[in-house]
Amino acid sequence: MWITYTRKDILWITFTGISFLCCFREAIGFVSCSPSPCKNGGVCITSPRGDSSCE
Repeated sequence: MWITYTRKDILWITFTGISFLCCFREAIGFVSCSPSPCKNGGVCITSPRGDSSCE
């Protein structure tokens, strides 16, 4: 009993996976601290890897 996928199914799965990864990446850090994206008095910190986040 094999599951068959159509081209439309594969495109949908690929699109959903890429969208999820992009959204997850946005939640991890910011591209830069200029201008400061932090709210409520947070301080924007840039790591040695180049990722920025609020602390």
